[in-house]
Amino acid sequence: MDFFGHQDAARRRTKLLLFYYVLAVLFLVLGTYAAALITLGVGREKLQPERRGNRSRVAAPENFAVWNFPIFAASALGTLTIVGFGSLWRVLQLRSGGSAVAEMLGGRRVELSPDNEREQMLRNVVEEMAIASGTPVPEIFLLEHEAGINAFAAGYSNEDMAVGVTRGCLEKLSRDELQGVIGHEFSHMLNGDSRLNIKLIGVLHGILCLYIVGRILLSMRSRSSKDRNPLPLFGLALVVLGGVGVFFAHLIQAAISRQREFLADASAVQFTRNPNGLAGALKKIGGFASKLGSPQADAASHLFFANGLSESWFGLTATHPPLEERIRRIEPAFDGNLRAVAEDSWEPVVERPDFLASTPPPIPFAGFAAASATPRRIHIEELPAQVGTTIPVEFARGVIAAVPDTLRAATHDAFDASALALALVFSAQPDTRRLQKEILQSADARLASAAARLADELTQCDRPAWLPLLSLSLPALRTLSRESWERLADRLDQIITCDGQVELFEFVVKRIITRHLEANFAPQSAGVVNYYSFGPLAADCALLLSALAQIGSMEAGAIRDAFARGFARLPFAATPRLLPLAECGVEKIDAALTRASQSVPYVKKAILEACAATVASDGTVSAYEAELLRAVAESLGCPMPPFIAGV
Repeated sequence: MDFFGHQDAARRRTKLLLFYYVLAVLFLVLGTYAAALITLGVGREKLQPERRGNRSRVAAPENFAVWNFPIFAASALGTLTIVGFGSLWRVLQLRSGGSAVAEMLGGRRVELSPDNEREQMLRNVVEEMAIASGTPVPEIFLLEHEAGINAFAAGYSNEDMAVGVTRGCLEKLSRDELQGVIGHEFSHMLNGDSRLNIKLIGVLHGILCLYIVGRILLSMRSRSSKDRNPLPLFGLALVVLGGVGVFFAHLIQAAISRQREFLADASAVQFTRNPNGLAGALKKIGGFASKLGSPQADAASHLFFANGLSESWFGLTATHPPLEERIRRIEPAFDGNLRAVAEDSWEPVVERPDFLASTPPPIPFAGFAAASATPRRIHIEELPAQVGTTIPVEFARGVIAAVPDTLRAATHDAFDASALALALVFSAQPDTRRLQKEILQSADARLASAAARLADELTQCDRPAWLPLLSLSLPALRTLSRESWERLADRLDQIITCDGQVELFEFVVKRIITRHLEANFAPQSAGVVNYYSFGPLAADCALLLSALAQIGSMEAGAIRDAFARGFARLPFAATPRLLPLAECGVEKIDAALTRASQSVPYVKKAILEACAATVASDGTVSAYEAELLRAVAESLGCPMPPFIAGV
């Protein structure tokens, strides 16, 4: 899967969306202008009686020219105001990302430790896919009043992503089938579709607002029969135009999303390594149903795993390809008989409470960690190619299963997750660790005790599981209040800097937590892109590569060689000087990563390749180096799964 290529394609589709949107708005402006001409003409005819003698008759209306600038300006301004404010209102409403979409559709958050076994299965499946793809665990929502089999993923970035499934998904799908559906939705996240889809909801809402205004004007009939109010006539025209606008909105949804479903299906099969799961879910949709009853389903129809609305005329506005075609691409021998699938599968398969016990035995995580202790030879080009892919989900399941129960439970509680975040940055040096414990004890004795206990547990846990544990903790940390988060951030700063230096892993933990929680408290409507070329980022690249070159070696010649090899991957005419470690402070690294994360995909790809070439200048990548590369990739917004066994 070409992550950067798909991200660029998503940016191009955003431009296509803008083009379609401008065309639709132009049509509405012209239509409103025509309606205004007709309405004013009829209104003038009705409101200008002419009296002759004892009789009165209606005077002939003045001839209106086809082009009337004052009327055009007024109608254009009114249309643009309605459409613009309608779009702006919806965009602001969805500013917090995927969770806002889920709540708009009537979803509720799935608990971190649900009592319901089916909801626990859903959380397990989502967490496994997050570990396998190297992405943070998204928010999980259940549309509990929807009996159809359907799902969606929405969000502007990995920091505000949400996955939602209907009650029908949990009741009618087996674990493998549910995993296929979740794999499909994760594909949309990695391909950049989720960001585009949520933008589409906001943009198209403005077009629909014209219909709403028309309905309001249509109801404004005068109580007096002598008062001939032209507004209802104008409202009727707007209703008609709004209906046409709805049709255009559905056409835009179909044009943007239909072909992406084939790619998401193919990626889901690649992710899960189980085509039967996804094919089975699609067959059950054909045998049962996928329609949603939410009044907001129409606006979000392009988000869903399968068609959530009634079948469209001639398939012109269908946001999804036909089910039979999707199934045959996965299972060429499918005979097309969906009814038989429904009859055979009416009773859902209920799994045992221990869901892992009902699946194949997980790959032993400890064995992989031991195997990865020896550095692995790897081609530099392999590393960026890992972005946007997944490791086998069975391995991710093994990662989770190998984590001690106390640590696993800590990721599902806000207080314990806070303590775990602190434990992750505890020093291996006894003196420093003692100082860290004393600092926490003086600030919060209960939190200090929990962090010390979890730090002891971490010593029994393979180091490559630490980043996955951090990812699993993020949903619980998002439930913290702003005040609690600020206290946690202050504690992290205190114990990280108490020894007068900051290790890269400590910096990575703090950066990941800060990025996700700040996005939770101050959501952005979309990922900001400020850099479209390498020039403005030259100093940032030199800083990042200088820091990475000096992490993997203490020998001056090896450091210079690593820096030169990395910078050679970037399109600059000359290699800048290698910065001493003293000039590579964490604040500067943090600022450099932030700016690099605001660049276009092909720039990010080159920067990541340069970082990989620097770290692997000797041709090998150790488990520790792989962990650092994954952390850099995460900071750039490029999800990278464990690409060395156990890392």
